[in-house]
Amino acid sequence: MSKIYFDSSVWLSFMLKDMHESKATKAMQTAFQKPNQVIISTLCILEVLDVIRKRICEKEEYVGLNEQARAAIVEKINQKSTAFVDFLMQLEQRQQVTFTDPATFLSPYLFDTLRLYKNNCSVKDIIRSNQSFNQYKFHGLGFYDLQHALNAKECQADELVTLDKGFNQLKDSKDFVNLKINVL
Repeated sequence: MSKIYFDSSVWLSFMLKDMHESKATKAMQTAFQKPNQVIISTLCILEVLDVIRKRICEKEEYVGLNEQARAAIVEKINQKSTAFVDFLMQLEQRQQVTFTDPATFLSPYLFDTLRLYKNNCSVKDIIRSNQSFNQYKFHGLGFYDLQHALNAKECQADELVTLDKGFNQLKDSKDFVNLKINVL
């Protein structure tokens, strides 16, 4: 039995039905069909709930921000958030997912995050912005991503599954030799 940690990008694509939904759905179906243990951390749950809220606010198209539009946005956020939590609870009841968090103390956890974060930028992370020819943006690993990898490692996951290409940087890291990084 393998222990699989899906980072928030997989859960988000599955729940919000974005352009990577089919990859996320296939990865989840594969994991749940086999006798695997899928693990999810508090960090992952909170990040998914936070991003659901942000993406719905950013992507909804309403003419004018009036009370009716605000109410519709809040309703959609609440529906998606409730659907995610209910889905996790159903998976937990079927023993298909385990809620877990690292057993490490906060200080070493933050130290490791900062140690990895400060040395985790390369020229490949700087890409041209879609908004302007003369602007660039950072497209590498953020601190949440590093914390997902640390959580997966600490929870003794065999595999971390993600849609975030920035995780490719960790494939050769000595800090994650026993963790298979699977970028979909």
